Amino acid sequence: MKRFLSPLIIVLLAVCSIAALAQNVLLEPDIDGAAAAARNDPAARRTLEAECIAALTESTPFPERYRALRILAIIGGGETVAPVAALLNDAHMGHLARNTLEAIHSEQAAQALRDALNTTTGAQRLGVINSLARLRDAEAVAALCDLTNDQDTETAMTAVNALGHIATPEAVATLEALLNSSDPDLRLAGAQSLLLAAQHLDKDGRTAIYDKLTGDIPDYIRAGAFRASLEAQPEKALDNVIRAIQQDDELLQLTAIAALTRLSGADVTQRLGELLPSLAGDRQALILNALAEREDASLPPLLHNALTNESEEVRIAAMRAIAAHGNEHSIDPLCRIIGRESSRQEKMAAVETLRRLPGANVDAALIERLPQAPEAVRGDLMDVLAQRNAEAAVDAIIAQVKHESLRPAAFRALTHIMPADRLPEMLALLGNLEGDIGRPEAEGALAALCQRIAQREGRLEITKALYGDLPDGPSRDVTNKVAQSVKGGTLSIEANNSNLGDAAPNVVKKLRVDYTLNGAAGSKTVHENQRLTLQSETLPPALSNTLAKALDNASTPAEKVSLLRVLSRMGGADAYELVTARLAANEPSVRDGAIRALSNWPDTQAINALVDVFAGASETAHRMAALRGCVRLLRLGELDTAATLSVYEQLAESAQTGDERKMLLAGLAEVNSPEAITLVTKMLEDDSVQAEATMAIQRIGDAAGMTEAQVKAAAEKAAARHPAGGGGFTPLFDGKTLDGWAGEPALWRVEDGHIIGETTKENPAKVNTFLIWEGGEIDDFELTFRYKLESEWANSGMQIRSERFDGFRVRGYQADIANEDWITGICYEEGGRGILARRGQKAVLGDGDAKETTQFADEKELADHIKGNDWNEYHIVAKGNRFVSSINGHKMHEIVDNSSKARLKGILAFQLHVGEPMKIRISDIMLKRLSGE
Repeated sequence: MKRFLSPLIIVLLAVCSIAALAQNVLLEPDIDGAAAAARNDPAARRTLEAECIAALTESTPFPERYRALRILAIIGGGETVAPVAALLNDAHMGHLARNTLEAIHSEQAAQALRDALNTTTGAQRLGVINSLARLRDAEAVAALCDLTNDQDTETAMTAVNALGHIATPEAVATLEALLNSSDPDLRLAGAQSLLLAAQHLDKDGRTAIYDKLTGDIPDYIRAGAFRASLEAQPEKALDNVIRAIQQDDELLQLTAIAALTRLSGADVTQRLGELLPSLAGDRQALILNALAEREDASLPPLLHNALTNESEEVRIAAMRAIAAHGNEHSIDPLCRIIGRESSRQEKMAAVETLRRLPGANVDAALIERLPQAPEAVRGDLMDVLAQRNAEAAVDAIIAQVKHESLRPAAFRALTHIMPADRLPEMLALLGNLEGDIGRPEAEGALAALCQRIAQREGRLEITKALYGDLPDGPSRDVTNKVAQSVKGGTLSIEANNSNLGDAAPNVVKKLRVDYTLNGAAGSKTVHENQRLTLQSETLPPALSNTLAKALDNASTPAEKVSLLRVLSRMGGADAYELVTARLAANEPSVRDGAIRALSNWPDTQAINALVDVFAGASETAHRMAALRGCVRLLRLGELDTAATLSVYEQLAESAQTGDERKMLLAGLAEVNSPEAITLVTKMLEDDSVQAEATMAIQRIGDAAGMTEAQVKAAAEKAAARHPAGGGGFTPLFDGKTLDGWAGEPALWRVEDGHIIGETTKENPAKVNTFLIWEGGEIDDFELTFRYKLESEWANSGMQIRSERFDGFRVRGYQADIANEDWITGICYEEGGRGILARRGQKAVLGDGDAKETTQFADEKELADHIKGNDWNEYHIVAKGNRFVSSINGHKMHEIVDNSSKARLKGILAFQLHVGEPMKIRISDIMLKRLSGE
């Protein structure tokens, strides 16, 4: 039988209480005034008491009886008890009568409440029991003990609770007996009330009760009793905790471990250190986590010893504690972990611990350790010193530049801590470099140093930044975020929800930044998913002169090209002038460097020069670099629509190949204007761009708000100019269902017209799993699709010419997708040879390890064309043993597989990689078979 208070009784009690409270608010001044006037005048008090008693008759209106009882609760004496007690069974006045008797607080009033146990019923008797509990009336215990056996559920339960409040020996004995009751509800109520009773007992009494609350009772009561027992016996707390940890009772183990943070005593760490080796690894880890919460100077030796534990979980837990309690003596054992064969997670934990390590002597100790550490460790140590902002480490880090393998890490560290007054030294380090190892990092360090110098002069200040439905709709003030980014040297701001928050859901938002540049006010606005770049118009004069002199005096073409790349990161009129002057340089590599610097320019200042290069260059690499740069800058949205279309028209007139037109179409597809369709249709005469042109028309129509009829008319125009034949593009996804696809139903679904692949903590992928197209094997083909990553971590990809095995698993060639910046755009062979080509590489594969690679584009430059928080368009063409993949119109990799492992046909599939939770959105999957072409 379940024993709960009747909902009807609870509601009635609540209604009565609210009604009384409302009347109390209205009458309180009269009550207080009348009682105060009579309190110190015995005659007046007797008179007022008699008046109030007389007002308790049933014929008296409720407000007057209410007032009378409230006054009697303040001034009432022996004469009051009997007439008030007569109201205890009154459904309307019973609660007020009980409150009055409680307030009188005399033996006569208590006896009246005890007598009422036999005369009241229902809710009124429950109220009487509660009043006796509040009075902690020992004389009522015998009667309450009898009521624990009452047939009325609410009465029995309320009596048990009252015994817990009163807590006399007789009451406690009754509650202890209930622990053996055959009624599980009574056992639970008895245990709860015993825990309550213990609060009123002395130390021995409390301890006796806590010892009894260890049997077949709910975990929360056992845990509460154990915690209370530790407080009741602080001198035995450590012994009891250790004893509980050693038991097989998981609840008590965890409760005891959690209590470690509150234990006092100098021997806590020593005793636990002796205990740890006897425990399972997961329990050791929990104890170390708890110890991390303590302030104990004796912790480091115990924690250092735990770093040698055979369990990785224990070692990582020890590192978390060392991050709070370690010192310079923690450096060596942490370095040993970094230097040996460790998992990625453990190595990252060791590096993070070094970064957070407290102590005034830690930086100096790290600097001293750097040259002595193995080369495998020094790179991480330099990274740690940079993250600790240890400027004193600059000389020690510079000394590592001479080691070729450490050069990239050294320059990455100098990026953050090189002082502004050491610019000449930074220029010299770049000038003295031989080869390309460490060169990109050196250029990054110099660029960051120059940006800090420019920022130090305070020329650019953010006055206001808003992101939302501008100008008049909901928006969010992001001034501080943008200002902090600028202060840190980041002058390009991504206008998207993940970066700035979503102040206006389901609306295409804008980012507006107001600023002052050299005291002059300015403002820039871009649409959502575009990049707003804040760039100084001129470099500080001294910095400009220094860089110009360095460029003039550079002794090698490689040094000149590096300086040009640095200038492209800085931007501004002075830097632009220095770079464009090198377009006519005698050295071919310097001319190439100038073109590529302009293609990576941070704002639209470089567009006209790039248009000219594209129109006049004869080398394919220069034409593609200039075109790629133009499209990227146009995507920033800093030009109005008319100016954007004008530039695209000039580029279209100069385009000579299908690859060039595909890149143009990828950019045109993002122009929100029907006029862009005119430019698209001009390129339809090139058969090699049919898929891109068709998709561009659709995307332009969607973005420009065109009706379906208007978009259809444009598409029909394209179809009329190029009749079907020879195999056209076929959609592989209907936008509504997963018909034709097979995958784990819990991981793949259709949402808003897109395929969603998603794993969560609750529903992870146990192995790499795939959504497989069931159209069979295909040989030569052209494939396009769009994707968007919507999670902090993601790893996916498109399988081509692959084979299925073991359920929804696939192996074969993969066009990779991830949000780690080096992965998207590579070619990976799932379940086979691993990475076949990195981004920007052409790879010719032979048998065994034979592989010949050539670099046709810069890996990092290609990364600039991949959108991290927006839609990207993948394009794959496979013919014979050769296939080429592109993203957003930019060629990512090319594979020629001459090996015996080459696959000339296979299935298509999308991947969800095992690992952290991830989400990918896929749309517009179009396939064109090329067999026979």
